Amino acid sequence: MATLRQMKAMKNRLTILLVLATIASCFFAYTREDIYIFGILGSMLWGAPLVFYVLLVAIRIRWKGVWWPWTQFLVLTLLPILGYARLATSMPDNAVEKEHFRVATYNVNFYSQEDIQEQIEVLEKIDADILSLLEVNKNWEKRLDEYKTAYPFRHKTTDKRANSSVGMSMILSKFPITSSQSVAEGYATQHTIDVVGKKLNLVQVHSLPPLGKALTESRNKTHAQLAELEMGEYKIMLGDFNSVPWQKPLKNIMKSQGFRLASEGALTWPVPLPLAPIDHILTSFNLPYAKSGKVCPMLSDHCLIYSDTNLEQAFNN
Repeated sequence: MATLRQMKAMKNRLTILLVLATIASCFFAYTREDIYIFGILGSMLWGAPLVFYVLLVAIRIRWKGVWWPWTQFLVLTLLPILGYARLATSMPDNAVEKEHFRVATYNVNFYSQEDIQEQIEVLEKIDADILSLLEVNKNWEKRLDEYKTAYPFRHKTTDKRANSSVGMSMILSKFPITSSQSVAEGYATQHTIDVVGKKLNLVQVHSLPPLGKALTESRNKTHAQLAELEMGEYKIMLGDFNSVPWQKPLKNIMKSQGFRLASEGALTWPVPLPLAPIDHILTSFNLPYAKSGKVCPMLSDHCLIYSDTNLEQAFNN
C-alpha cells in the first residue's frame, strides 16, 4: 500500500501533468485550427481549463471516508458550474434598453419541438430592428406570422446542411429589404436593406461545424469566400459562424472586410453552459458601436446575441 508521502507525490505529478495538458491544448487550439480536431478544441477553448479544474479538484482531495470528500467535490466543482449555468440562462424581466439601431442573431434549434413562448418573449424584449434567425422550423414559422406588423419585411430560405435539412434561415426587418441573394455556396445570404435612404449591406451566415476534416474544410472554404465577398459602404455580417474569433478563418474575414467584433466574443454555445464564442455580429468601422449583449433561453443550444449601432451618427458624418 502506498504511503501518505507517495500518494501526495503522485497527486503533485498528476497536477503538473494536467496543468501542462491545459497549456498544450490551448496552444494547439490557437495555432493549429487547420487540423480539425484542434478546431474543435479551439471552439471549446474556454471549457478546457474548467474540465481540468474539475480533475484537479478530484485529484487533490484525499478520499478518506465517504461523505466529506464527496461534499468537498460537489462544493468545489459542481456548484460553481451550476451557478454559472444559472447565470448564463437568466432571462430579462423587462425590455432590454435600446437607444440606437439594433441587430440580433439567434440559432433557435431546428430540432426543438417544445413550446417556444419563452423564446418569443425574449425576442419581444430585445426588440431588434433587424433580426436574424437560424434553424427555423414549422413551429417557429407559424408563430412568426403573428409579427408581420412589427416586422413587415422578411426573407426566408431553406437552409441545407451537409446531409440533412435544418429548417430555414430568416431575416425579419423593420426596414425594406431591397435585394437578397445566396452566397458562399448557400451557407450565407446577402441582403441590401434600405435604412432611411442609406443602403445597409447585411450578410447572414450559417457555416458548417468543424466536426470532422471534410466539414472543417467546408467551413474554412465558406469563410474564405465571405472574406472576398463584395460588400457596400455600410456592412454587417452576423450569424452562427461555427468558428471562434482567434482562429484564422474568422480573423481573415474581419481583416479583409474591415470588421470589428461588435458582439465582443460573447460565449454562446452550448446552452445551458456556454463555453464557446461561435455566434458573432461583425460590423464595419464606419458604424459607431454602442453596446452588445446576450440572452440564453433554455430551449436552444445557442444564445441570442445583439448589438446596437448609432446609425444617426454614421449617416450624418
